[in-house]
Amino acid sequence: MSGLTLVYNLDGRPADPTICERMTAVISHRGPDGTNHFVDGPVGLGYCSLRSTPESPRETQPLSDETGSLCLVMDGRVDNGSELRADLLARRAILRTDADAELVLRAYELWGDDSPRRIVGDFAYVIWDKPKQQLFCARDHLGIRPFYYFFDGRTFLCASEPRALLEHPAVQPRPNEGMVAEYLAYEITSVEDTLYEGIQRLPPAHFIVVRPSGFRKQRYWEINRSHQICYKADQEYVDHFNRVFKEAVRCRLRSHRPVAAELSGGVDSSCVVGMCQYLLRDGLVPDVGFETFSLVFPGLPADETAWFRQVVDFWNLNSNEVPAPPDPAWYPACAKRYLDLPDHANGHMADFCSTLAYQKGCRVILTGLGGDDWFGHPPVPQSRLRRAFYRLRAQPDLDGIRSLLHDSIRVVRRACTSRTSVVPWIPDAFALRSRLAERIEQKKRHDPLSHPVRLYCLEMKDRASARCGVEARHPYHDRRLIELLFAFPPDPLQRAGHNKYILRQAMRGLVPESVLQRLTKAEFSHTSAQLFECDSISAVFQSARIASQGWIDQGRVAAMFHEFISLWNRGQRDNLPHVWPLDMVLGIELWFRAAFP
Repeated sequence: MSGLTLVYNLDGRPADPTICERMTAVISHRGPDGTNHFVDGPVGLGYCSLRSTPESPRETQPLSDETGSLCLVMDGRVDNGSELRADLLARRAILRTDADAELVLRAYELWGDDSPRRIVGDFAYVIWDKPKQQLFCARDHLGIRPFYYFFDGRTFLCASEPRALLEHPAVQPRPNEGMVAEYLAYEITSVEDTLYEGIQRLPPAHFIVVRPSGFRKQRYWEINRSHQICYKADQEYVDHFNRVFKEAVRCRLRSHRPVAAELSGGVDSSCVVGMCQYLLRDGLVPDVGFETFSLVFPGLPADETAWFRQVVDFWNLNSNEVPAPPDPAWYPACAKRYLDLPDHANGHMADFCSTLAYQKGCRVILTGLGGDDWFGHPPVPQSRLRRAFYRLRAQPDLDGIRSLLHDSIRVVRRACTSRTSVVPWIPDAFALRSRLAERIEQKKRHDPLSHPVRLYCLEMKDRASARCGVEARHPYHDRRLIELLFAFPPDPLQRAGHNKYILRQAMRGLVPESVLQRLTKAEFSHTSAQLFECDSISAVFQSARIASQGWIDQGRVAAMFHEFISLWNRGQRDNLPHVWPLDMVLGIELWFRAAFP
């Protein structure tokens, strides 16, 4: 997890080193191992370094080739390094080091526009090609690494966080009301817009070529829908999946320091931990140290201690049980630091694990993110109603019945809501002005690989991990694993309503059977409730500045807040209503106060 910045004056003006350094300084938290710059005529590159692989201590960025013709900065990791290195050497490429950045630079030198398609991993990078006077910028297949840019025809800027772009005088911050409306409605549809007019995101699996004569954006990878893998027996699917999953975890254990893993006790994180232990036990990866980090919520339904301790005991793991107390001062401070949305309460809670992992010497933390995305065909959305159904089926009790009824009523209510207002808490005038209905309609046309909410969550996770000084790695988001699961027919992926049948079968013997057969998931609306109870936060829902902008109906938001808190005070501890709308109102309000004081 590193950081990059870039300035390119297309009219030939020399890049100002002071501005370049200022842009890099505001994202220096992404580079605990130092920052460097490269300025050459109209181009200035900045790099913040977090060393997380065995080769990274020997790597220096910005990285130039031996002639000075090319220069690269990259936030990322190459997971198919052995294969790519062999391919490059077969074509007589010169590899001066074993660093990932060297592989990417040589891949561009050899294959140009086709180079990012050949790289498997999480990455965002920029290459200055001096002879062609062009920039080549690329982002990984799912957008796991962030890439923000600004282009006005005269100046091109890019960075790992939008805050860096706001340091350049060409960028005049103005709210992007279309994206504000999407967030407030929690109907995120755009994979390119940000909260600022003029600041864009490079979509996943795309590259940009920028030169004085023009700007070109192009997709370089997508799923081959015609590719199919058909076997006669389920076990053949399980064995094939197991080989690819093993590699997805193995390459993410590449580190020169101890590796951490988030362990909730759910199927996804437990299988990642189980595979890690299998690889370590059989000597298939170097043992640099391994510990798990688990959140605990004593007395609350979301507490999964009984589940993750089964995995801990099964492998005799070094385990850390981490509380996540509410901290109302953190959220406005986060908005001010990034001039962006602060994290949500159910996301910020993971920071406590990442911070402790960093303090214990780890620079890599593995997650179970993506486990709910790819095991259906097409991917099955994990709605609250679906999760409530699975929970009731697995544990038929009063809480399960109440949860299913509550979420069923929410679905019916939403279906019956008058469409005179697109979203009840957003005024009609703002919904019309921001074209909210048209934006929501776009959601139906999205490819599952570029799901806007997933992209938003990945960007939030990246930013939070960088803030804590660790690199988050997600085995289930491995490109090879996704391609494999899309190539399998639907039937062997799902059995008896389970969209993780193959995963459960592949991991038998490496994860406790009771955990493998678990169908429930913890629900974390209590984290928002504990936050909203705090006076400084609850005041936002009574008197928000964004109401004076016409962005929300203050009365409706206050009523939603009172219903939420009333149920919390009456003892309801999960499946609380209005969590995401209220979270988004809070986030937009804190961003607006920080960015436009």
